[in-house]
Amino acid sequence: MIQVSIVPACSRFKRARSCKSSRITRKSVIARARLAAGLLCFGAAAVALLMMTAVDRSFAAASAGCDGGGFTVLDISGDQRVTVPAGSVPSSFLVKGKYVEFTVDAATFGVRDWTFTGVPNPLDITGGRRTTVFASKIPDHRGLVLNSGVSVNSSRESLVLTRTGPGLSMKIQVKDCANGGVFQMEVERNDGTATVFTHVLGDGVFYFDNPNVRDRLGENLPCSGILPDGTPVVCNGANPDGTVTVTARVNFGNDFSNKFVGRDSPQVATRIANGCPNNIPNPTHPGSVNHCGGISQWSVASGGRMGQVMGEDAVEIAPAATVCTENCTAQNQVNGRAVVVGFPFPVPTAVRLQPRFPQLSNGQLAAVTVSPSTVNGGATAQGTVSLNSGAPAGGVVVQLSSSNPNVANVPATATIPGGFVESTFNITTNQVAARTLATLSGSSGGVTRSVGLTVTPQATPAPDSVAITRAEYDAGGRRLRVEATSTNANATLQVFVTSSNQLIGTLANQGGGRFRAEVTWPVNPQNITVRSSSGGSATSAVR
Repeated sequence: MIQVSIVPACSRFKRARSCKSSRITRKSVIARARLAAGLLCFGAAAVALLMMTAVDRSFAAASAGCDGGGFTVLDISGDQRVTVPAGSVPSSFLVKGKYVEFTVDAATFGVRDWTFTGVPNPLDITGGRRTTVFASKIPDHRGLVLNSGVSVNSSRESLVLTRTGPGLSMKIQVKDCANGGVFQMEVERNDGTATVFTHVLGDGVFYFDNPNVRDRLGENLPCSGILPDGTPVVCNGANPDGTVTVTARVNFGNDFSNKFVGRDSPQVATRIANGCPNNIPNPTHPGSVNHCGGISQWSVASGGRMGQVMGEDAVEIAPAATVCTENCTAQNQVNGRAVVVGFPFPVPTAVRLQPRFPQLSNGQLAAVTVSPSTVNGGATAQGTVSLNSGAPAGGVVVQLSSSNPNVANVPATATIPGGFVESTFNITTNQVAARTLATLSGSSGGVTRSVGLTVTPQATPAPDSVAITRAEYDAGGRRLRVEATSTNANATLQVFVTSSNQLIGTLANQGGGRFRAEVTWPVNPQNITVRSSSGGSATSAVR
């Protein structure tokens, strides 16, 4: 796949990238030659590489793959923007499209049975076969639940679902396309901590270390150039010289279709190694990967997201995603000129990741960690308990304790679910007068592990700056008018008689740091003082 974005019109949102610029359609050898001529800055080797990899993008996510697509969800279809009341939302509901369908757990927005229907389409990647790609994509909200109405924003083949709950919000974005389109799940927590997502592949789908990528580890492949009309193009996020450095790639595929390929697509997320070490053979770049064949786990930052990329977009060498944790959008158009390396079919056994699920642990605790290791009193930290391999069926219950619960308090237990290697828990802290260390401990399987958390005093905020912009007294009506501003828009401002410190009244907050009061007062106070709840004050004569 080779595609371009016009400089500087392109912008990237999350891993899925979009741009309004035109795509190159190479319809002749002449067009390829003109493009290669514009890439002479990369040298002869780079030009040769681009000439060899200027493949047809017939299987990239394009509008033809979404032809006739569209979803029905909660009895809603077509172009609509509505909110389904909470009382009308069942415990789970089906999102049904022409090419894609899946079930949503209403309380978590976890996804089950994410499936390609196999409906005929020229860009189909399943070989016309109904294919469950993911058995489940489940976030662990650690007790928080979604309970609001469900916002549904449906437009042609695109759908956005949003739901909130106390301290939590989730959003699902999806396109109904035969070649994958867009799918992503976005989480945001009020406490700012991360959420663990677990992806379990469907039957017959497996993760593998892509040998076509590993063959080129460390190479800098060109990702920029000049259009035939002379317009410069660049991959956003590429190296300064316009290239992209190749790193190892884990994809997923099956044994039925030579076009079916995908990969997990994280944004502000870190994969959790879950006890499946694999040695990967390769003539020039042998290596090791700690990744299971049927499951992956990710720690996703608040505001981050987890999704998937399908088809040729999953095997291109493109820049990493830019960070986005607020008001992010997802589109399936890929910017930049990137090399598609493909994948071998059938996938060699030697690079298929094993075992499919983590080996089971005897329940002995391996580690307790905390992030961050130092917090201000009153803040929340996140703890993690982990095993060396997957927990057995029924999970492992870890007993938790704190040496100083008045400073740092932990729940009584944290449960590592069956098949998982770790679980997280919240640590609440209180205000302290001096820097204090609390030791947090976890015990399971006869083993106790500990970690320290340092709690520091809250810094005393600087007082706000207050200014009196109007102080007038109407003797006839015995009315005092006061207007003032504060650098703290949420402060409370009160006005006093300067000479006696007598309270006159409280100024109304007008928004934007502006405050105002008009009160009846028997005599002109001559001078007034306005004091803020944030510590600032100002004095002015009354006209």
